[in-house]
Amino acid sequence: MKANVNIIRENKRTNIFEPSINLPDLKIPSLENFIDFSKKARPQQIRYILALYAIMYNQNQVMEWNKDNKNYSLVKAEIEYIFPRNWQNTNYNGWDEKEAQEYLEQIGNKMFLEKKLNIQAGNRYFNKKKEIYKDSYFIEARDLYASSQKD
Repeated sequence: MKANVNIIRENKRTNIFEPSINLPDLKIPSLENFIDFSKKARPQQIRYILALYAIMYNQNQVMEWNKDNKNYSLVKAEIEYIFPRNWQNTNYNGWDEKEAQEYLEQIGNKMFLEKKLNIQAGNRYFNKKKEIYKDSYFIEARDLYASSQKD
C-alpha cells in the first residue's frame, strides 16, 4: 500500500502522512531534533531531505527537472555546500573557523546542484560562486543567484 505524502506548505500540515492502518501518526520533528539529525545524517539521508525540500520550495521544481526532455532530477544532482567546506583565510562576516564548523553540516547549508556546476563552484566564497548558480535547473540555486545577499 502506497503512502499518500501530504507535506504541502499552503496547508501548513504537521502530519507527514495521511492516517493509515499501516503507518504511525508521524509528526514533523522539533527544530532542535532536526538540526541534530542533519549534522549526523548520512549523505543518502540528506539527499532525500533535499529532494523533498526542493519540491516544497517551489512546486515547479519537478517540471524544471524534466526541462528540454531531459531528466535533471536528484539522481544527477550533487550536494552543494553553500558555505565552503574548506576554510579560507578571509573574512566570513566575522566568523572564525570554529564558529563556521558549527553550521557547515546543517541542512540549511546544503542544496542540490548539477555536477558540472558544483565542480565549477568548488570551495569558493558564496559571492564568488553565486554567478554559477544562475545556470542551474534547481530553482533554489537560481534564486540564490538572484538574491542581493553577498555572504
